[in-house]
Amino acid sequence: MENDVMSLLEKQLPRSFYQVFLCETTPFDYDPELPLFQSNDLGRCHSFAYDEWQNRPADFNQMYTIIQVFDGSCRGGYGFPEDKEE
Repeated sequence: MENDVMSLLEKQLPRSFYQVFLCETTPFDYDPELPLFQSNDLGRCHSFAYDEWQNRPADFNQMYTIIQVFDGSCRGGYGFPEDKEE
């Protein structure tokens, strides 16, 4: 099912289209049917994800990932282990 959704999206969306998702353990551990935000502007997606990450509750463990829908590649995110505040 996931491959069918991705192939349909690849045919309908321009290369410069991005979505922000919540993920659990890796940047690719997200539900493709539940985007939090989407835009053709990568900067706006980063701004949205960063603001959400900065304003999350202290005990919130999930990460925000930005996916380029055309090919399913990760274009960054917030809350990954290297982002953890000391």
